[in-house]
Amino acid sequence: MEIIRDFDVSLNRDEVFRRLDVPVEEEGLAGLAGELLEACLAVASPKAVFDVVPVLTTERGLLLNGVEIDAPFAVEKLGRCHFVVPYVATCGTEAETWSEHVEGGLERYWADKLKLLLLEKARRRLYEVVRERCFRDAQHMSSLNPGSLPQWPISEQTKLFAVLGGGAERIGVTLKESFLMLPTKSVSGIFFASDEAYENCELCPRIDCPNRRAAFKGEV
Repeated sequence: MEIIRDFDVSLNRDEVFRRLDVPVEEEGLAGLAGELLEACLAVASPKAVFDVVPVLTTERGLLLNGVEIDAPFAVEKLGRCHFVVPYVATCGTEAETWSEHVEGGLERYWADKLKLLLLEKARRRLYEVVRERCFRDAQHMSSLNPGSLPQWPISEQTKLFAVLGGGAERIGVTLKESFLMLPTKSVSGIFFASDEAYENCELCPRIDCPNRRAAFKGEV
């Protein structure tokens, strides 16, 4: 198991303002957004954790670190792999705590966007590290994420956290009763090698999703 932390979290001011929809021509709002950005970066500590886990087969499905995965969709995608890499990435408890004390509707909206940018930083660094260390020779490195599709429901979060063996908690990420994660800007999944590139978006019918990374290949 490895924890990724203390990497570069600098954010380009112009790009941040664009993502936050800050009207730069209005000096008052631009100044307020700039102060919020500085305050966020002063405490920001996004993190990620991953582990390299061998894949064993059972009568019902797969065994990962002693945890049985029997959802047919996950078994189909991971069944040919010799190993997989479960992971969790987060904006960090520091940014989450900071955002809870931000006042004002607009400021809270911006704070939420800033946490998302920090999560993106953590995901990007996680991807780089795992790709280089674990899947350098693989044609593609794909990811499954519990809750992204009905075929692998969000309740499978408990199994994923169990596979990581307390790793998520070590970076401050916990599960609510609804299986959603805290901090709210966190993501979990399993990286795996694949001959063809795979994205959950291929099976998601939300055609107008702003985060779509691949064309929908199913039926609406």
